[in-house]
Amino acid sequence: MVSHADEFPGKREARWLVVLRWIAVLVVGAAIMVARGFEIAHIPDEAIYILGAMALTNVAALLAIARTTSEAFSKIATPLLFAQLILDYVFLYSFLHYTHLTLTPIAELSAFFASLGAMFFSRRTAWLAGFIGVILYESLLWYEAGNLWRGDVFSGEDHDDPMHYAIHGVVVALSVLGNVYIVQGLRRVMERMNKILLDGEKISHSRERLTRIGELAAGVAHAVRNPLHGALTCTDLLTDESGCDTENTLKYLSDLKESLLRIQRVSDCLLGLHHEKLECASTSLHDIFSDAVAIVNSEAKNKNISIRSNIERDVYVCVDSRHIIEAIVNILNNAIYATPSGGTIISSAKPSGESGLIEIEVADSGPGFSESALRSAFDPFCSEKPAGVGTGIGLTFVKRIVEDHLGEVFIENVDPHGAMVRILLPITGPC
Repeated sequence: MVSHADEFPGKREARWLVVLRWIAVLVVGAAIMVARGFEIAHIPDEAIYILGAMALTNVAALLAIARTTSEAFSKIATPLLFAQLILDYVFLYSFLHYTHLTLTPIAELSAFFASLGAMFFSRRTAWLAGFIGVILYESLLWYEAGNLWRGDVFSGEDHDDPMHYAIHGVVVALSVLGNVYIVQGLRRVMERMNKILLDGEKISHSRERLTRIGELAAGVAHAVRNPLHGALTCTDLLTDESGCDTENTLKYLSDLKESLLRIQRVSDCLLGLHHEKLECASTSLHDIFSDAVAIVNSEAKNKNISIRSNIERDVYVCVDSRHIIEAIVNILNNAIYATPSGGTIISSAKPSGESGLIEIEVADSGPGFSESALRSAFDPFCSEKPAGVGTGIGLTFVKRIVEDHLGEVFIENVDPHGAMVRILLPITGPC
């Protein structure tokens, strides 16, 4: 059996071997044509037949690659490449025999074939291919040396000396098996290095996840601690009968309710960070912004802030309108908070320079973000607002919604003052 569970060759490796064989056919074929044309050396017809056989195996390999799927080819890849490698040994040694080049350095090409086997196959299959290559070459040497012995043809030249055959056989065998040993060793080292790198990446990702969980837990504790402390204080005052008249009771109950509502807002924002199944449909961006503005309009009017929308009615995107409206509301709430009384918030939408994308911009006329705030704007519970104002999860929520729609969101400061949130959404979205 030549198949093995840890072998990996596939179509890419098979194509590579085919390319190498075509190069060999073309180079050797050109050399034969030159030798015959200029009568430099006698090239027998058998050498041309061997090149033709190599070309036919190339065609057969290409058909096998082209007519099978990657999954089906993976099941036959190892035996097919193994057979190709053994055929290469046979072609090489046959060519050496018919061109009387058996005892030349060209025989060392068998070491190159052994290296290919060690690269593509498991240890057992690579050694099997190497030993087959050695056996085939030694058999050729014994055959040629046997002809000399039987004919008692010893002219005294090196190539007629049986010892020369024996030494050359040992050298080629050591070259072939040595290449298998070295390349297999290098392959094992590379596999261990890759495993170490993968393990390191897994550890790094685990540490990063733990760090994020720690930051999230700390943010939740910070966001809940103050309102929880206020709620407990109100409870203590309510249970103190000495100072509990009707007016104070109502005040304490109002403060208690406000504290509990702040805790509820943190809880709702955390629940909003989990991924829900989207229900997408082609929707007008103008209608989405109109619905979002209607939700925040009361707060904008209280601060005498104008919200202008420069979005055409015929701009459509495939989105879950409910989620996108929530994201736009979060962006507008931040813009309203940052914009001074009498300021303006401007929203616009236009096709992006990249094909198939819509670019949405919401710009305010506030002071803009600090450098540290820009770097951590999308991190949970990172906020420049005073304690008790907001939760610090709004932009995290926006980023999650936009990425669920296969888009991107950016924040930048604009001249002369103010900040802009820029969203890139694919027109077709995740529909």
